[in-house]
Amino acid sequence: MIGYLVQDHALVRAFRDRPKAQRRTREYLEYNRAFKMAPILSDYIKEGEALAIKGSLERPISGLVMDSRRVVPGNLFFALPGLRSDGISFVDEAVSRGASAIIGQTMPRHPPAKVTFIQVADARAMLARVSQRYYKFPDRRYLEGMVSQVPEDFLFGLKVTDEITLKKFTNLPRFGPRAGQPNQNFLDADLFASAFLRPCEPFKKNIGLLMFEFSHFYPSEFARGRDFVEALDQFLKNIPTGWPYGIEIRNRHFLHPDYFAMLSRHGAAHLFNNWADMPPVGEQMALPGSRTSPGLGGARFLLAPGRKYQEAVDLFSPYDRVKEPSADARAAGASLIKEGAAAGRERKTFMYVNNRLEGNALSTIAAMMEEAGVT
Repeated sequence: MIGYLVQDHALVRAFRDRPKAQRRTREYLEYNRAFKMAPILSDYIKEGEALAIKGSLERPISGLVMDSRRVVPGNLFFALPGLRSDGISFVDEAVSRGASAIIGQTMPRHPPAKVTFIQVADARAMLARVSQRYYKFPDRRYLEGMVSQVPEDFLFGLKVTDEITLKKFTNLPRFGPRAGQPNQNFLDADLFASAFLRPCEPFKKNIGLLMFEFSHFYPSEFARGRDFVEALDQFLKNIPTGWPYGIEIRNRHFLHPDYFAMLSRHGAAHLFNNWADMPPVGEQMALPGSRTSPGLGGARFLLAPGRKYQEAVDLFSPYDRVKEPSADARAAGASLIKEGAAAGRERKTFMYVNNRLEGNALSTIAAMMEEAGVT
């Protein structure tokens, strides 16, 4: 969940107007942490599920990871047993990359002091349970807790749960017995309205973007791009209007005039994205009709086109500095910032930058702002 402040908000002015020499990466990190509402372990570990706990369950977590090479600061690492190796062997690597908590079936003789270690009887079953709780529909208590900590005009960007956006559950342990199976709730308009929108209703004025991220579809899921467009069209027809919907796709041949026209009819924004198998944001911006919503726009700068996820992890970890500046991505980001600023208050532009684009997202954002002339 990402927050948004309008350009002339007092907090933005205070940060923007500081002398450039004083704005270092470490200070950007502290500034970012002030607005990060991370969930804590106790939200997902129920009483009686652990055999032993070493450390605090009040520790914030930023994500769930099963591969120690993909750990980023704040992650909960699941040390899963395997046929050839045991995940416990990779705990030190996970901790060195910033894991805040570990779940495994064996308690180390000397558990790492800086993390919480949770011993369970079945780590794979625990992963399925925690994942179901972590990747769930929003609940009012959690949303109320976030909104209570921000200024009145703060806008959140929420990503819609994959219970709605996945056509088939991927073969990952977190999906438990549903892994590899068709998702019966894919694009279920009634479920989305009741389970996702209804808890958000009391906080509607603080929600700036509801983002639907559609992973790459295979021919067995949608043989033709127009089949996806028809399915999404029907879904958007049947869900409540008046909400800021944004659509991100990861099939390059879906970027068709019919797709853009369909989004325009519903007032939903196409979200530009830098991703392995997609044209870069700059190329997508040049496509006719790609601005599908007059009041909403956005982009996600995640990976350099053509680069696989694991390659980026290996190249850029531990994400403490920019290692490979992307002139094209920075130019596209700066252009979107200027475009949004020129449109004024009638248009909200949301931009997301991942560490795996250049090596350090905060430095990339600063560079984009400087190039746009708003630093």
